[in-house]
Amino acid sequence: MYVVFDLDGTLVKLNVDWNKAAAKLREMGWKGNSLWTIPLYNKDFFVKNKEKISSIYRECEMEAIQQGKDEPLEFLNVLDKINNYSIVTNNSVEVALAIVKKYDLKPDLIIGRESVKFPKPYPDPLDKVIDQLNLKREDVLFVGDTVWDAMTARNAGVLFLSVNVSPIRFLKFLELTK
Repeated sequence: MYVVFDLDGTLVKLNVDWNKAAAKLREMGWKGNSLWTIPLYNKDFFVKNKEKISSIYRECEMEAIQQGKDEPLEFLNVLDKINNYSIVTNNSVEVALAIVKKYDLKPDLIIGRESVKFPKPYPDPLDKVIDQLNLKREDVLFVGDTVWDAMTARNAGVLFLSVNVSPIRFLKFLELTK
């Protein structure tokens, strides 16, 4: 079983000031309530402003890391027991690389929001991992913490496991799937 992890909320908690990001988007004319619904419900706004949106998010995410606001979560401790894994995140690749360096992680591949046309919950990020690593969908498990992660797994046709499962049970699950 090949495992793909979400980043924020699964491996680490970034503690990003999303209110700051929302304020900057409102200055651009965005009128939504939830930043994470932009690709789904404000698709035209997202496509038109993808680079600027990503830049605003990246700035706020990097600020959290630079201020030491990120916290390791329980699942970070299982990575040394897994030979191969990737990270798929709606954070930027730059942010993911900073976390990878800080915690000495060794993913095979990192897919961030700017790596694909449409981020999670679209299947694009997992499709990219599957294509680049020549994997079979039935051999892929996506581990995440949100309904967006579950939707991404469903949309990509792969198994999903919520981080609400203990890391010990997760490792037992991997043993059973060998």
